[in-house]
Amino acid sequence: GGDPSSCTSKMLQVLSRRLASLASICQSSVYNASLKRASVFILLSSSPRDPHAVRPQEGEQLDASKFRVLFTTRASSLRHHGGEVCFPGGKQDPSDADELHAGLREVEEEIGVPGSEVQVLGRLEQIVSRYGHVVTPLVGHLRDENVDLLPNPSEVSEVFWVPVSHFTDPRNHCYLPVVSDYPHNHAYHRSLVHCFTYQGRNITGMTALLLLRFLEVAFEYQPAYTVHPPGTTKWMIAAQEYIEKFHTTMDPGSADAESSLADSTAEERTKQLEQRTQTPNKPQSSL
Repeated sequence: GGDPSSCTSKMLQVLSRRLASLASICQSSVYNASLKRASVFILLSSSPRDPHAVRPQEGEQLDASKFRVLFTTRASSLRHHGGEVCFPGGKQDPSDADELHAGLREVEEEIGVPGSEVQVLGRLEQIVSRYGHVVTPLVGHLRDENVDLLPNPSEVSEVFWVPVSHFTDPRNHCYLPVVSDYPHNHAYHRSLVHCFTYQGRNITGMTALLLLRFLEVAFEYQPAYTVHPPGTTKWMIAAQEYIEKFHTTMDPGSADAESSLADSTAEERTKQLEQRTQTPNKPQSSL
């Protein structure tokens, strides 16, 4: 057994380290003003305390049943995504210092949780929305699991929690093959639209895809079902190529990698981008 709060702290440290392994491909700074940006927050909270909780040892698989993840249902009156289930977040404003500032601001505006209540754990790779926004997925944990959630009725119709373990049960998942031009300006190709169901709600589209990537990185979850059709470009690679069209600069330490990408053939470029979207010491991402 062990102290539940100490157990939670240990698990959060493991989550943070796993997300940090993506840092070299997540720390881009977009300087082209014409590139639309947005942030979303994958917010976690500890599940009800387990008096028999056991501290995870290094290398052990984390227990998804110990956490729950927050979703909002967008107000039906909104012009875009009205009535859809999503993570809290939105467009980055000119006044936002960076993607993190934008994400924290949106969390407070949408569900009334101040940034001081969010322990930031890391981020996932950026993704391009169907409206052409480069979206930065941030991951955080609420410091107080009983914090008051005050949804803004002009933006959010409801806020609800779902156990993370719900999404590792394939019975709660389905997908639909589609033909899409996602991301914008790319050739049409086959893709899969994923959907999770929870108490009559559908969690689908970009939200479902980010959720799958989060489960893979944070909980080392590898679904038995197909995530992308064989032979298609993974969304992480497609997003990176889309961003580079806008002259994105990576971290200074990545300058050599960027130079080699610029000088490589299309085939070599795809291979190098795939290598940069792998989690160290793990098989290549299925996402």
